[in-house]
Amino acid sequence: MPTRLEDLGVPQSMVEDLFCRRVLNARRTTIRAAAAEIGLSLNIATGVAEDLRGRNLLEFHGLDGRDYMIGLTDQGRSTTIDSMRESSYSDTIPVPLSLYVMTVNSQKAKLRINRDSIKEAFNDLVVSDTLLDQLGPAFLNDGAIFMYGPPGTGKTSLAERMIRIHKDAVLVPRAIEIDGQVVTVFDPAVHAPLPEQPAGLDPRWVLCARPIVIVGGELTLDMVDLEL
Repeated sequence: MPTRLEDLGVPQSMVEDLFCRRVLNARRTTIRAAAAEIGLSLNIATGVAEDLRGRNLLEFHGLDGRDYMIGLTDQGRSTTIDSMRESSYSDTIPVPLSLYVMTVNSQKAKLRINRDSIKEAFNDLVVSDTLLDQLGPAFLNDGAIFMYGPPGTGKTSLAERMIRIHKDAVLVPRAIEIDGQVVTVFDPAVHAPLPEQPAGLDPRWVLCARPIVIVGGELTLDMVDLEL
């Protein structure tokens, strides 16, 4: 987990804005709680809180154990509400696009498969050896896999099981920052987090089973005929 503001790779103003949004949503909270909700280390969050207090955007309301209770001032509340009119995002601090691209490239699948491992992936289907021989080279190709055939021939069933070939996990950011805008990436409907996350993992990332994207559509010959 980053312990310095500059190590986050996103503008300081964005970090401060998201911190204020969490405080606004909670009305009153502790520095530690606000930090945990947006994926900040306590060290960074404390520095952010001190800076916001110095600019009369945040106020301290005494100690709660070893932590400070904090809340927005009237000025801080007004500034944060104005900011949220442009974007309502108030979740985890995003990671920079450059780091996301680098991470994706470093996690490129390195498959080692054979006939037995392919059979295992489809062990609950009846699949011919001929089809398995066609799927093997397709798995090793860097591009997408295009399957075609009449309805009801098992294309979707095959596609849903293809991900079983991959036994590894990948890091998925909760959100990324692009030119000052936040784009959410992690989707619970697509990404399956591992039951145990690595100790010390930057909370802006989630270690997930490698996801698969399946799209389908109907394509007939008359759709590709050129009309003069």
